[in-house]
Amino acid sequence: MAGGTVTHVSGNILDHLPPRSVLGPFALVTSLFFLWGFAYGLLDVLNAHFQEVLHITKLQSTGLQVAYFGIGYFAFSPLAGEILRRKGYKFTIIMGLCFYSTGAILFWPCAKFSATGNHGAIFGGFVICTAVIACGLAALETSANSYITVLPGCKPEGAAFRLQFSQSFNGIASFAGPFIASKYFFSGSNANNLNNVQWVYLAVAGMGVIIATAFAFIKLPETSEAELAEQSRRSAALAGTNDRTAGPFYKQYRVLFGFAAQFLYVGAQVNVATFFINYVFETLAWPKAKASNFLSYS
Repeated sequence: MAGGTVTHVSGNILDHLPPRSVLGPFALVTSLFFLWGFAYGLLDVLNAHFQEVLHITKLQSTGLQVAYFGIGYFAFSPLAGEILRRKGYKFTIIMGLCFYSTGAILFWPCAKFSATGNHGAIFGGFVICTAVIACGLAALETSANSYITVLPGCKPEGAAFRLQFSQSFNGIASFAGPFIASKYFFSGSNANNLNNVQWVYLAVAGMGVIIATAFAFIKLPETSEAELAEQSRRSAALAGTNDRTAGPFYKQYRVLFGFAAQFLYVGAQVNVATFFINYVFETLAWPKAKASNFLSYS
C-alpha cells in the first residue's frame, strides 16, 4: 500500500548501506516496493474509470477497495505471515509475485469482454482480479518489509535507512500509477473503453513475471528464527529498551494504539484517494485526466 514509516537515521549513511554480498537481493526486494505502489496508484483511478465505462455507482465501485484491502491485506496477510514463517522469504515472495501476475493477466479477458453489455458481471470479474492481485501484494509486503529490516549480513543500525530507501520507491510508483492512467485511461477514445486498461495490466503482469524469474535464479540469503531474535535483541539494545514484553499481548498498549492509529490513517487515506477524481470532476469540472494527474501529485 502507499505510504511508509517515518524512521530516524543517525550516523554515517555509508555505514548503513548493505554490503556487496547482499546488494543484488537488496535491489530485487526493493523492486517489490515499486510493484505494490504502482498497483495501488492505479486502483483509485480505476474507480472513476469503471463508473464511466461500466455504468456503475460510486458505492459499487468501492468493491475494488473492499477486495484490495479486505480480502488481500486483512484476510490474506495472516496466512502470508504463516507461510513466510514455514517456507521462508524466497518461497513467499515468488508465491506473491505469482498471485500478482495472475491477477493482472486476468484483467485482459475482463477488459476484452467489457463490450458485451453485462457490466455487472464484468465488474465482478475485475473485483476478483483485484482480490488476487491484493493477495499477492500482501505476501510481498509481509516479506519485503521484514527482509529489508533484518537483511542478512547487515548491521541493525542501518535498518531504518534501508527501509526508508526501499520505501521511497513505493512513493515513486504511487505517483507513476495515476500519472500513467491519466495518459492512457482518460485520453481520447480510451475514456469510453477499457482497451488500454488491459494493456497496462498485461505490462504489469510481465513485470511481475520478470521479477519472479529473477528471484527464482538468485540466491536469496534467508534469516532464521534465531537470527531474527538476535536482531531484535540488538535493536532493542540500541534503543535502550528490552526486547522482552512484560505482559500479555492485550496489555501491550503501544501496539494496540499503534494498530488503531494505522487503521484510521489507512482508512482516511483510502477514502480520500478513492473519491478524489469524482470530487474534483464534480466540484471543479476538471477533466478526469487532469484530476488523475493531480491525484498523482498529491
